[in-house]
Formats: sequence, structure tokens, C-alpha cells
Amino acid sequence: AGITQGMMWRATDAKGSLDRSKLPAGTEVLKGPDAWLDVDAHVLVLAASEDAVTEKNVGRVRAKVIGEGANLPVSPGAQDELHRRGALVVPDVLANIGGAAVTSLVLSASTPHLTDTAALVKWLFSEIDDRVTRAMTIAVSRTKTSRRPLPLVVEDLSFERAARVRPDFAVPVTT
Repeated sequence: AGITQGMMWRATDAKGSLDRSKLPAGTEVLKGPDAWLDVDAHVLVLAASEDAVTEKNVGRVRAKVIGEGANLPVSPGAQDELHRRGALVVPDVLANIGGAAVTSLVLSASTPHLTDTAALVKWLFSEIDDRVTRAMTIAVSRTKTSRRPLPLVVEDLSFERAARVRPDFAVPVTT
């Protein structure tokens, strides 16, 4: 089955390393550095490093939804293969959009002038939820109509947005 989040935190040291000796009795510890690839899972979140899934190991991924929590954890070739198999890869720029959007709003002074921290946090959560929902809706809709992988559609959308903001930006031609 697996372990709960609480179990994982209790077995994690101050530096973030998992101490396997502190896992509950009977917990199956997988062998090998990439044994996680062979786990039956509906959702796989890649949050550690670049190129975790490549053309060489993509055949071992069983999840139907892959979230890119790290930067570029799925190689382009592996993305193509996952798309061909019907899996959805949520690209890093969408998976991490909330934090970047909050930072952008705060640094650009685009937040309301609220003195109550709780009210500001509530506004930020609502604003970011709206923005993320809109971005995901547009991206998923275009993915369905174009039948192209979500990461490529998101890349196209980012180029289109850059061109709107900065008219001299050269939008790459996709085939």
C-alpha cells in the first residue's frame, strides 16, 4: 500500500533525508535508485530532479497522470511516448504556477492594500486559484482540440503571451 504523509515526516530527518530505519514495521522498501518507476500508481509526481523519466525508462512508468514538480523531469522523447500512451503530463510551468504567480503579484505591487494579513492571504489564494483555473482550462482545452501533448501546448501559449506583452518577441514556428 504505502505510508501516510505523517509516517513519512516522522521518518525524515532535519535535512530532508528519509531514514528508512524509522519507517513503520512491515513497510516495503524498494531496492534500487529508480525502483519507484515500477510502482503501480495513478498519479506520479516528479519533484526531485531533471530527466527523471527519459526515453530509456519511460516504458516502466504506469501512472496515467504525471506531475512535473521539478524543473524538466520528463525528457521531450518521454513526453511524446507518454502522450502516445494516453498519459497526461502536467508540465512544470503549470504544476508550479501558483508560487510564481504569488511572487509576481507581490513583487509588482499588484495586490490590494490590505493591512490584515489573513485578508491578504485569502485574496491571494482566491486570485491564484482563478488564474490557475483559467490557465489550466485554456491549456487542456487546446490540448484536446489540437491532440498535441499538454507540455507543447503550454509552450505555445507561453510564446503567444510573450508576443502579446512584447511585440518584438519572435514566436517560434511549430510544426
